[in-house]
Amino acid sequence: MLPIIGFILWLLPMLWVRDEGDTGGLAGTVVYVFVVWMVLIAVAFVVARRIDPTDDVEPPPTREGSD
Repeated sequence: MLPIIGFILWLLPMLWVRDEGDTGGLAGTVVYVFVVWMVLIAVAFVVARRIDPTDDVEPPPTREGSD
């Protein structure tokens, strides 16, 4: 889900309406993209830290009487 949200947030600057010949907003767009990138990294870090690696792990069943 996080990659989809990131993709949508990165596409938002393409929808911003600019006046014809206006190039002054490019710096703001670049800052926006990098801020979104940093927020996505931070959210991915938090999600990864909250995942319990031992939650779904079950030991394989052992057969009694086998070598």
